[in-house]
Amino acid sequence: MSFAEDFGANLRRLRRSAGLSQEEMSFRASIHRIAVGMIERGERVPRADTVAKLAGSLEVEPGVLFEGIVWEPGSVQCGEFFASEVPGLGTVQRKVKVERRQGRDSQPAA
Repeated sequence: MSFAEDFGANLRRLRRSAGLSQEEMSFRASIHRIAVGMIERGERVPRADTVAKLAGSLEVEPGVLFEGIVWEPGSVQCGEFFASEVPGLGTVQRKVKVERRQGRDSQPAA
């Protein structure tokens, strides 16, 4: 499942366990009922302020809405930065080949 789907499933589960309809939760959170439905179905990812409003309407901490959602970085094999000379500043970027191995502790080669 995607992040949006996982978040929506958490929201739906918490709303139902609180005994709230989408309409009641949307009223408490000051957002439109249709937006609540779209978030629950994973069709929309809420902004940070909307997450805070939804959590407040459920009387839970915002982090509860993210339970079980994990992000793992992808594996970047290589890439480049390009140099540009700016008069008076010198090089603001330089062309550097970057190679990363999988894993969090890998350091890019310069």
